[in-house]
Amino acid sequence: MADVLSDLFHWAGTQPANATVVVEIDIAGNDMSRNNLVSYAHGELKYHRGSGARPATFASDPDTVTQYFSDRRFGTRDPFDPSQTDPLTVTITPLTVIRPGSSPYSITLHSSKWRTTDTISPKFDDATGIIFGHIHKAFITISLCNRQVIDHPR
Repeated sequence: MADVLSDLFHWAGTQPANATVVVEIDIAGNDMSRNNLVSYAHGELKYHRGSGARPATFASDPDTVTQYFSDRRFGTRDPFDPSQTDPLTVTITPLTVIRPGSSPYSITLHSSKWRTTDTISPKFDDATGIIFGHIHKAFITISLCNRQVIDHPR
């Protein structure tokens, strides 16, 4: 059985070359080392066909994935203040060199606000299709849904 990313890349590669292929991404994180900080991010990834030695990728436009945080409150108690979000850029890339036992993909999250770039070596839950991994001490889950093909007339 193929993992969710292999299935996604295979499906995207079979779409018309002149079409825009997109998928929605949702990312949840939980970091107990930071007072149980929970984050949630949502955005859209576009498929970019590979050529030559450059592999195909799914990537967001720069800073278009919006990340919310449980410690950024609005009102007196409510978490996830929508006026205090951070922008992310997310890229999913198949690896050209794979170590035994490692994932054949990398998922990169870049924060332009904090000038950080973190990479996840994803694992897959076959029963749910959820991708998971960790960044430092945070546990991360990723869901991909709503595949779309937007045809462009030639």
